[in-house]
Amino acid sequence: MEHQDQHPLNIVNNSSTGPIMETEKEKLFHEEFMENSIPIEGKNPPTYLLPFRPITAKGDRYRLGEYQESGRCMNILFLGFTGSGKSMLVETMGNYGLGVDFRDPYRFQVKMEESTDRSISHTFFARDARRFPRPVSLIDTPGFQKGTEQICTFVHSNYLDVHAVVYVVQGSQGYPLKWLLYQEAVAINKIPIQG
Repeated sequence: MEHQDQHPLNIVNNSSTGPIMETEKEKLFHEEFMENSIPIEGKNPPTYLLPFRPITAKGDRYRLGEYQESGRCMNILFLGFTGSGKSMLVETMGNYGLGVDFRDPYRFQVKMEESTDRSISHTFFARDARRFPRPVSLIDTPGFQKGTEQICTFVHSNYLDVHAVVYVVQGSQGYPLKWLLYQEAVAINKIPIQG
């Protein structure tokens, strides 16, 4: 399955009706993913497990679409406590990056539903270029309770630059975690943040 920047889903000008959104191209883009994905039983709306392919033999880095030289990949690291919603936010960002709208009668799933016991990245070479202008890697991590050393090792051993860090906090955890997030941020700063 090859999804490259050949169809960025731009606004086109139709001389008879004026500017229109390329909804037909977007529909075909999503249909191709549905055909090559595994339907997940019992989900409403219908949900399809995306056909990510391994980048490394360790099974901790995956890609969707073919590798592209155009533009450097942006790496986004998701941090927070176990159960704070990091994996759910990765799923939401994945659907957003593929151009899925909340009105669409289907969803895509980035990874199997399981607890995140180790850091894992999903790189979107195939994407809606209006939403993700360049390839994006979403890096899901285990909760802070499991320590930050594994996260640092993952980033360093894969030679990844981190361009953004997203701290995910449940609303009920808010203020009491401020000091702990600060301590973890200091510990995690062993990771070079690109800016």
